[in-house]
Amino acid sequence: MSASNHGRHRALLFLFPFVVAVVLRIYPYLIYGVPYSTDSWSPIKNTQELLAYTPTTLGGNSVFDGYNIYWPANSLFGAVASLVFNAAPVKVMPLLFPVVGAVTVLIFFLVAEKISGSAVVASIAALFMATAGVDAIFTAAVTKETYAEPLFMVSILLLLWKTDKRSGALFAITSVTLALSHHATALLLLLVAGSIIVVDSVILERRGEPLGRKPLLLVISGGITLVYFLAYADAGLGQLADLVTVQSALLVLAFLTIFLAPVAYHAVSRPSKLLLAEGGLVLALAVGILAVGTHLTLIPTAPTVSFTLLFSAIPYVLVGVLAVFGYRMIQAAKDRMNFAFVASWLAALLGLGFLAVFSGVPDGLPILYRLLAFIGAPATILASLALQRVLNVSSGRGLTKVVVVVVILAITVPSAYQTYAASIQKESLLGGQWAYQQSDLTGAQWLSTNLPRGNLTVAGDVRMQYLLTDYLGVKVNTSIGQSYLENPGQAARPSYLVTYGLMARNGYVTSLYGVPIPRNWTGTLAETSPVLYSNGNIVIW
Repeated sequence: MSASNHGRHRALLFLFPFVVAVVLRIYPYLIYGVPYSTDSWSPIKNTQELLAYTPTTLGGNSVFDGYNIYWPANSLFGAVASLVFNAAPVKVMPLLFPVVGAVTVLIFFLVAEKISGSAVVASIAALFMATAGVDAIFTAAVTKETYAEPLFMVSILLLLWKTDKRSGALFAITSVTLALSHHATALLLLLVAGSIIVVDSVILERRGEPLGRKPLLLVISGGITLVYFLAYADAGLGQLADLVTVQSALLVLAFLTIFLAPVAYHAVSRPSKLLLAEGGLVLALAVGILAVGTHLTLIPTAPTVSFTLLFSAIPYVLVGVLAVFGYRMIQAAKDRMNFAFVASWLAALLGLGFLAVFSGVPDGLPILYRLLAFIGAPATILASLALQRVLNVSSGRGLTKVVVVVVILAITVPSAYQTYAASIQKESLLGGQWAYQQSDLTGAQWLSTNLPRGNLTVAGDVRMQYLLTDYLGVKVNTSIGQSYLENPGQAARPSYLVTYGLMARNGYVTSLYGVPIPRNWTGTLAETSPVLYSNGNIVIW
């Protein structure tokens, strides 16, 4: 193959997963014409106020919310984009941020290519990541995570580089921007980077080589994050401050040790088939937890896992099976540093995932579902290495190529379907409440405009609270609304109750999903409460 043909071939492998990622993340907004995700409303509102009141202070300013503004990178970016494109934040940010989230796939391609030495492996891994529903659903929104994820992946790429002044400066810049973007992702980077550096150090120590400057990167990132939190973001930490205690730190250290110790051992030991058993055990535990979750609640506030959701896990189980074999193969390769990098990256995330399930920490469920988007990256590299090995062993025979393509489709198509199930079918346990329609916004704006002054109670679920409170400034009481719908005969009637069509299917959203309400709730309300407004979706009683 000529150099020009090789370049075009790599460019296609590089860009195809990115295009897929953009399409999957952007189409919810293109269909509905309103921001996707409950978490989008507050950053968009902050951006509007930033444009209206600049120059102004951020933290401690009642103009902004008391939480997201302490990580203002996405709102600052949105304000600049609004000025550049001469469009309102509510129009430009939902369109631009999914593209920002999809850029993670491009950077991940470079990470996977650097580790595997193959553009084909990198493209397969990037395609798996592009189509992963857990990641696509999160990064289709105007959220802190969407803006932080590409910065996280840049930091991972920089950890692969030789540590010199340039990479150190770039890592410092990325750390500053990440600290400005999202507290949880910044802390996650510290744990992942620390895990990688620790296992790297074990290998270097065993070889009798100097540790080098890589630990300095951890000091830089940790110092920047700590200073930012203490100097500015402490007021916005809220519940996170309660999570980061001595006890929780010891729990994190314990779970990381359990998962990293075998990685460190295998990084300096001879190749062993024991890795297959270890990988299989972790995968079996993960599948077992999911299966048990159909009957028992393992994490506080977690719903019982439906069989539909269990079916949705099949592509991830396939990736897990392939990753187990890829884990064995990369450990048997000559360059143990690549094994140490990917294995410790994955082990750190798995350790935190199992901590979220078994340690009883507060917010275990939100921690777990956010981690799922990050666990996929190193796992897909290992899975893609396994597929490459199949092709190499069979010398690229036609039937084998067909089988590999079928496996890739068996993973990517069901994964991509999850974004459809979440945004179009509005499946409750896949984040169905994140999908808003134009009528949701229109109804909320009508209430905001026509709400009489006075000590009146507006009741609604969490989905409407995000829109009405975080974007339009109307205070919503969620508990009164739930009580009244469940028992309208005895519970106090709110001054206004906001309902919407999706409640009939998914119930009343209290946090991350809807809880059932009486089947005849619309009939009961019609008998006891007059309709003040209705647009066929939003009803204000």
